[in-house]
Amino acid sequence: MSKRSRLSLGLGIQPGVRATDVISAATKGGNAEAVVRTIARRQGMRCRKEFGGEWSDEGGISSICGTVRAYGGEFKVTLKIGTSEGFVIADVPGRCRSMRPKKGEFAISIGNGLTADQIERVADEVAACWIVHGRNWTDRSGDLVSQPYGRENQSMPPGNPLFRIIDGKNEPFTIQELINRGCTRSTHVGEWKERHSTLIVALCGMRTILHEFKSEGADDICSCNGTVIGELPKLWGPYCPWNETGRMLLSPGRWSGLAARAATPFAFHVHATREIIPNAELESSFLLRELGRERLMDMFEAVAAEDPERFYRLIDGNGRMHRLTQVNGVSLVYGGRIAFERGDVAKNVVMTFEDLAGIQNDSGRSISREPRIVPDTHAYIVAEAIAARSGTLFSQSGRDMHRYLTAGGSASMHRIRNERLFRLWKGYGTMESVELKVYPPIEADSGLVSQYGDTDSFKAWQWLRYKA
Repeated sequence: MSKRSRLSLGLGIQPGVRATDVISAATKGGNAEAVVRTIARRQGMRCRKEFGGEWSDEGGISSICGTVRAYGGEFKVTLKIGTSEGFVIADVPGRCRSMRPKKGEFAISIGNGLTADQIERVADEVAACWIVHGRNWTDRSGDLVSQPYGRENQSMPPGNPLFRIIDGKNEPFTIQELINRGCTRSTHVGEWKERHSTLIVALCGMRTILHEFKSEGADDICSCNGTVIGELPKLWGPYCPWNETGRMLLSPGRWSGLAARAATPFAFHVHATREIIPNAELESSFLLRELGRERLMDMFEAVAAEDPERFYRLIDGNGRMHRLTQVNGVSLVYGGRIAFERGDVAKNVVMTFEDLAGIQNDSGRSISREPRIVPDTHAYIVAEAIAARSGTLFSQSGRDMHRYLTAGGSASMHRIRNERLFRLWKGYGTMESVELKVYPPIEADSGLVSQYGDTDSFKAWQWLRYKA
C-alpha cells in the first residue's frame, strides 16, 4: 500500500519482528527499576497492558509476566528487576534517555537525574519501541523502519547536509564574544528558579527567546519568589488562572502594578522578565516580526501537506495537552479521539502566535480557550534559522539542548528531522545552507535564586569574560 493510501485511510503502524520478550532492570533501587515497574502499571494511549497479580521474588530477582496489546497485535512479555536478561535497562549518572543502544549492545542507559514525568515517558517509549515496534516495522506514513527506536542515519535525505549541527564545546568563546556573534539563549516563560545557565547569559545581555509551549505551567508559571501565584499548574501556561491570594501578596512590592494589570500569571512573567531583561521576547513575537504572517502561513501549510507529524501536540480548550496519534488524508487525530482538520492547521498555529504576541504587547490581554496546535521543537529550531538570514548561527544551550542535538542516539533523529524540515522551508529564506553551533550549558552558580532575586548584585562585566 502506498504512503498516500495509508495516510488517507488513517492507518496506524504495523509491528515488525519481535525484538525481545524479556525486559529487565540491571539493578534495583534506581530509575531503571522505576521504568520497568511503570511499564507494568501504566496504560498507554495506543496500547493496553495486562500484568495481573503480584511481582514474584526469587533469588534476588523480581519478575512479572503480562501482555501488551496494540495495533491488532498481542505481545507476551516478562519484566524483571535485578538481572541482565533480555533487553536491559541500566542506571547511569545524568539525564540520558535515548532508546538507541550503543553499538553491539542490547541495552539502554537511563539517567538517575530524570524526573517522575520523564520516567513515565521513558516507560511508554520502551513499551512502544521494544515491545510493540520490534524490527522492520512500518510507521504511520507507510515507511519501513528497521530498528525499534526509529530510523538510522541512512534516512538522511541524499546529498550533503544543508542544516548542520556543530558542537560548540570544541570552540569555546567568552559570553561577550558569543553576544557579539548574535548568539541566542532559548528558555521557557516563567520563574527561572536556580537556572543559572539561563540567568547568567540573559543578565549579561544575550538575546533570549521565550518559548510558550511547555506542556504544563507547573512552578515556572505558578510561583514567584516563593509565592504561589497561579492555580492549576497542570494546565498550559497561558490558560493558567491567578491564585488571587498570591496575587495580593505581590501587591506591596515592586510588582504591585503589574500584578494588578496582568490578566494571567503567564502574562505577568512575560512582562516582569522583559522589564529585567529587555533582550528577552516571546518566540511567537520574534517569528511574526522576522518572517511575517503570510510567510509563516505558507511555511506551516507546506508542513501540513508534506510532514504533518511535525504538529505533534494539541492543547484543548481546558489547557490539557494531547499527543498526535494518527494522521489521515483530512485530519490529525490527537489522544486517539480529537480530530483536527489538516487544512486548518496552519491558520490555527499562526493565530496562536498572534494571540501570544498580543500578550507581550499588553499584559492585560488574555487569550480565548480554544484548541491550539503545537509544532514540535524542530519547527522552532529551523524557523529561527530561516528568520536569522545567516549561514552560521550560535545558540547557548540550557540543561538539555546541547545533549540531545549533539550526543547519543537521539541526536541522529534530531539531525534528520531538522534536515528534512530545512529542505522543505529553505525557499522561504535566503540561505542555501546553515550551520548551527550549539554550546553546552554554563556550569556555574549565578548567585541568584531566579531573575526576581537581587539582580543588582549580579556583576555582568565579570561574567562577560567567562568562557562558555
